[in-house]
Amino acid sequence: MLCAIDADKAVDAVLNALYGQIVAKLKDASGPDYDVEDRKELLKRLIASERAWIAYREAECSHASAEMLGGSGEKTLLAECNLSMRLDRVNSLFGFYQHRFPEIAK
Repeated sequence: MLCAIDADKAVDAVLNALYGQIVAKLKDASGPDYDVEDRKELLKRLIASERAWIAYREAECSHASAEMLGGSGEKTLLAECNLSMRLDRVNSLFGFYQHRFPEIAK
């Protein structure tokens, strides 16, 4: 369980850093990529997507961990689910934005 929790924390840090880089790029009106209105729309949609994804992740992992409801393995299942979903989110965000902002890959 501790390994899953530690890995989840590490991936959460990566996800937060990536999300922050993307938001900063979208807020940078002086950037050469896309016009200001496109950036505003992308940012609006990203924020809505992130909020919905967080709600989905919380509900899905709560449900998935209920397989061992009340048992000693419930927290492990929760951490493993969070880890898996965060990894998927990192890959999804990276895949979507890597062509728009290649410098986020560094």
